[in-house]
Amino acid sequence: NNFIKALQTLQSKLPSGDYAQFYRGTVKDNNVIEMEDSVIIMGDVNPGCAVTSRKNIIVLGGLYGEAHAGTEDGKNAFVIALEMEPTSLCIGNFKYRPKKKSKWRIQSKVQPKVAVVRENNVEVLPLTKEILGNL
Repeated sequence: NNFIKALQTLQSKLPSGDYAQFYRGTVKDNNVIEMEDSVIIMGDVNPGCAVTSRKNIIVLGGLYGEAHAGTEDGKNAFVIALEMEPTSLCIGNFKYRPKKKSKWRIQSKVQPKVAVVRENNVEVLPLTKEILGNL
């Protein structure tokens, strides 16, 4: 699977001493997950729920709730999700402002995405090998 290969590449790019903690299952029922290290959620983050990490957030599912990465200093932090539809997303002190969604959205092929800070704005981009190489 290309996504697994991408995650392996990503893992090799984490600075030495940077660890990721796993959370297995869907985050639901208004739960809040707070981590010191990077976190990998093996499930969805439902609306009304939040994930906060001093470093990075990777969601192996849909991000439909809130995410705040890079609470330590925001430098080089990122959020990755198989489906990126957050109610709120922040990296460091920068907040993502989604484009207006169509009321009649047609679900197409799910594209993994990454949120990064560029020029003092949070941008959500398709997750590609080239983007991973620049994280």
